[in-house]
Amino acid sequence: MAIVQISAFIQARQLTLQEVVDMLVKDQYAARVLGSNPNPYHSHYNHTVCTVWALDDLDNQAKCLLDVLSFLDPDNINEGLLMKPPTEQPFQHFPSDKFDYIDARTSLLRASLIKRDPEDSQLTIHRLVQNVVRIRLGKHQGVATFNLAVRLLYNGWPSDDARFSHSPPLWKATNPLLPHLLQIVSLYGTYGSDLGVTDQYYVAQLFNKGGW
Repeated sequence: MAIVQISAFIQARQLTLQEVVDMLVKDQYAARVLGSNPNPYHSHYNHTVCTVWALDDLDNQAKCLLDVLSFLDPDNINEGLLMKPPTEQPFQHFPSDKFDYIDARTSLLRASLIKRDPEDSQLTIHRLVQNVVRIRLGKHQGVATFNLAVRLLYNGWPSDDARFSHSPPLWKATNPLLPHLLQIVSLYGTYGSDLGVTDQYYVAQLFNKGGW
């Protein structure tokens, strides 16, 4: 349905595909594209890409889970990473146990916002969905969600010694996490400057773990 919406937007405005792509990669334009009526000549049609996905109909835990997924690499998100919420700083609405997590995941699956590979316990999410979610978060909530993604990745990073986590035997276990770390690095310029001192510490530790 989102593809149909974007297609109608392109046709109604006589845009090229490249022009739309250029707009979608810039947040200030993407928000207007994704939140606008796809066909301005049919004003009775009140749905946008955002409303078709029914993001506002999700409960708080499903929304929070979706928010975090938008800050991770969209492919092959290991579910074990999402079931280790930080205990030293609980985050409101994030699923605190496995049962709550399953409920939140089920809501996202029913809305076709994510896909799941049950054999490998991995999730995938479309990049367009990620962009829409991050845009809708706003600055304050975006910083908080970025921080949560950092903590989840930090907690999920394997280590055989509290003082040293660069042991070669760990490389096989850390390799699947590197795409998520690169996603965090790419988003740091947008959200990093508003993090607190303690939050910056976890970012630095995470970058240090992944830099070897």
